[in-house]
Amino acid sequence: MRRMALLASSVAVASMAVTVAACGVTDASTGVEASTGVGQSEPELGALPRIGSYDDVVFPLDSYHLSPEQKVTLARADDIQVRDCMRRYGFDFDLPDRAVEPELENRVIGLIDKDSAASFGYKPAGFAEHSSRVREAKSEQTKWSPEMMGVLNGEGPSKVNGVEVPEGGCDAEARQHLARNTDGKPGDENFVIRLEKMSGEATEADSRLKKAFAKWSDCMAEAGFNYRDPWQANGDPAFAEEKASAREVATATADVKCRSKHDVNGIWVAVRTAYQNRLIEANAEALRQHESAVAEQLRKAADVLAANR
Repeated sequence: MRRMALLASSVAVASMAVTVAACGVTDASTGVEASTGVGQSEPELGALPRIGSYDDVVFPLDSYHLSPEQKVTLARADDIQVRDCMRRYGFDFDLPDRAVEPELENRVIGLIDKDSAASFGYKPAGFAEHSSRVREAKSEQTKWSPEMMGVLNGEGPSKVNGVEVPEGGCDAEARQHLARNTDGKPGDENFVIRLEKMSGEATEADSRLKKAFAKWSDCMAEAGFNYRDPWQANGDPAFAEEKASAREVATATADVKCRSKHDVNGIWVAVRTAYQNRLIEANAEALRQHESAVAEQLRKAADVLAANR
């Protein structure tokens, strides 16, 4: 996953085997048969959307993700289930303080706002502060002993203090109690993330976006910046520091201007939207199963929280 997406989300996408067919993609680990445009005509776009801010970047698959509040509900319930399981083996710990984090800017297509680019380069506003908070939180985390980790993940002794350790440890037991899975199938958020990844791959192979990227690249070269596409500019290793350099700011500012000149963002959103609509249609039943599974997980999580007030 490119650095642009990493700045916008902390979710890690599991590596999944993909078989390319004549007219689509089949994901062997999820059973998803997704029509992505491989071997098909490119989908019609209709009128291009006007992208004036990050709030305008909305895609059809967005609605299948958990809200920040729902993520915290599941995390808190999971914490309680893990704690209760660990207590059976003589281990205890304080529950982490889970707080609802605000949604980050949707930077799936990268830069949009010229003022943000002029101030922070390719980084979201407050990125340095966020990084500092993450480091501080990690430094304050209590280190678990090898024995505790063995019970947590099930990779230690099969019995601890005379009590059988469940297969996969307390972590797996907590997921089972909440009907959660991490196998990439409906009910796992990676199922939706995988569809999004497919839509992104199809989008970047689309001739219309390729032409827009070529125009953007020529525009950037005229301004003195040589990059093949916006991803390469955003991921420039020279911009890896937490605070944007003058060079990064200048590059990002030119980037936004070239996007605007050739309506790169409008084309990008329109193409990605079209492929996501195609994926949703091809996976309608699986997505219905996903919504049902998530609803069940949230119901069980609410019950756990209610019982532990």
